[in-house]
Amino acid sequence: MDPAWPARSPFVLEISQARQAHPPDHALRALEAAMEAADHGVKVVGLTPCTREALERIKEAEDSKQKTYQALCWCSRPLDAADEARLLAVQDVKVLQDTPVRVLHRRAAK
Repeated sequence: MDPAWPARSPFVLEISQARQAHPPDHALRALEAAMEAADHGVKVVGLTPCTREALERIKEAEDSKQKTYQALCWCSRPLDAADEARLLAVQDVKVLQDTPVRVLHRRAAK
């Protein structure tokens, strides 16, 4: 693995209205190449068909994973040193969010 890239994270890519249940290896390599050529900062390596069991393991692990978010912010005025110090002091912010409606059926009530 290229050390410039962060650790690999499993994900599932669902292809709607797929012509085949399990695409051939050359089709998966072509999809990887197309995703990398799009140059959106995503590197995909080793696409493979996913079994139901693997999908269930990924879904079970998704709630326990720590996620990192980045935000690009604009300010109506230039930031001074005090502003920068306050921003740099912010760490480990807990983001509270509701479960999206599209996944409610998969989540147990809390």
